[in-house]
Amino acid sequence: MLRGDLDFDDEGTFQRVVVEVARLHGWAVAHFPPSLSARGRHMTAYAYDAKGWPDLTLVHPERGVMFREIKTNKGRIAEHQAEWLRRLHAAGNDAGIWRPSDWQRILLELGAKGGRSNAPTDHAPRVIPLHTRLRRSISETSDDT
Repeated sequence: MLRGDLDFDDEGTFQRVVVEVARLHGWAVAHFPPSLSARGRHMTAYAYDAKGWPDLTLVHPERGVMFREIKTNKGRIAEHQAEWLRRLHAAGNDAGIWRPSDWQRILLELGAKGGRSNAPTDHAPRVIPLHTRLRRSISETSDDT
């Protein structure tokens, strides 16, 4: 696998590498790329409050759901992107930013180094999936009776 500091000139190349590694490790990945409008402009279609939704939504049957904004090492996050990450995190989700300089952590979070990863991101801690929290609540209730 890739080692050392990675650097990419554009987010698209970095994102394609991340998605490839994620899919190799059992993650389903959703991304909504921009398309060409009738006026010849590239734009991402969205409705309601979706402006700034994270680049990747990743779902794994054992590891849960992650939302990640993809940036180059020098890329800046827009306020509407940061707001979505804050809201997702506040709602109990694993949401954060991945940059090429985070490569080792990315591999851990995707489970690429073997075993399950509970490594926190720099923007949000790992969150226990809802079904696990529900099972724990049910078992705690049954222990009291």
